[in-house]
Amino acid sequence: MSTRIAIIGEVFSPNLGDGVIADCMSLLIDRAGATPVHVDLSGKSSWTDSFHPQSVRIAPTFSRAMSAAIPQRVRGALREREWLKKNHQKLANRVAEYSKDCDAAILGGGQLLHDNTLRFPMKIRSATKGLKDAGITRIAVLGCGVGYTWSPRGTQILNEAFEPLDLAWLGVRDPTSLKVIKCVMPSHANKGHWSTDVAIWSDEAYKINPIPLDADRTHVGIGIIKPGSALGRVLGDNDPLVHELASRWKEVVSGLQARGHRVTLFSNGDPHDHAFAQRVAEVCDGSQLNPRPTRPDELVEQISQFGSVIAHRLHAHIISYALRVPALPLVWDKKVQGFAEITDRENLYLPRDRQSPQDILDGHKKLLSTEFNDAKRIEHRELTASHVREVVALLNA
Repeated sequence: MSTRIAIIGEVFSPNLGDGVIADCMSLLIDRAGATPVHVDLSGKSSWTDSFHPQSVRIAPTFSRAMSAAIPQRVRGALREREWLKKNHQKLANRVAEYSKDCDAAILGGGQLLHDNTLRFPMKIRSATKGLKDAGITRIAVLGCGVGYTWSPRGTQILNEAFEPLDLAWLGVRDPTSLKVIKCVMPSHANKGHWSTDVAIWSDEAYKINPIPLDADRTHVGIGIIKPGSALGRVLGDNDPLVHELASRWKEVVSGLQARGHRVTLFSNGDPHDHAFAQRVAEVCDGSQLNPRPTRPDELVEQISQFGSVIAHRLHAHIISYALRVPALPLVWDKKVQGFAEITDRENLYLPRDRQSPQDILDGHKKLLSTEFNDAKRIEHRELTASHVREVVALLNA
């Protein structure tokens, strides 16, 4: 009987890149001879499961701006108190229930090693308690993204989360993440490794052939992200900057159309992203908006139809790369830059201060004139698959 491995991640997140990670992780674990079992880090059991840890408000009567004015250390302490009271045991119980027949666990994929005012460290601590309650002692971290800024308390919680378990592998998805996590978890630094996100296997996970290197590039897919993420600030729906950003996309679409391109807008499934994509579509003549994908396979299928992609979201890029669709990275988070660098496309990404319509049009033109390095793609895939095989072997030992 094969080893059953619980894959802990944001399996049923509406941002479908996380679901793609889960499906690709399943593919590679199955090929390594083990049986994957999905365990959602938010406690859900399916796409339609309404369970979700209660939203933790540090001060329910405060506006977002007022809450942001509270020192981060105080906000973190208040959030931790509320999490322990409302969600800790609830999530631990769910994880224990779904992993009760498993032999080991993998914390797998996505930006999970991230101190976003303690949110993910607290979730991981709750999840590892659930694993311990289920009698699981062996765990690996594989293919995770790492936040670059950590509070003392976030660091402490993350290390506490793994104390009850035997951590066999500490795997992250780029070299900078590896440097950071070795500092955050120094007692496990000797177990640190990096390899590309498992979503680089999207083509095989969903049985979609990568497009030929000489394919027609007329059809451009533009992945839309919510304005606050694109601009790096909190914005209301009626903020003038929201209208300005929509107008910028209109200029990009018009410029691409003037060059003979057909343009389709899409989102990675996040409802806020898609709502803004609808707003952009309303001001862009002649463009099409794809339906909001609600399952990972739908997102991958949509991206496979494009000749090239312009996008902010990391997994729009990783899926495109897996399918040999050239993609122009618009950096809103360092993880997007990191993926561009490890795939030898550091000359293509556009930082946040170089994303004017003309910058994007110039960048897209450069993208289409740049040769796609398929040998590098294959090299990354093989390294990722070999790490999964190593991890499964360690968890079997």
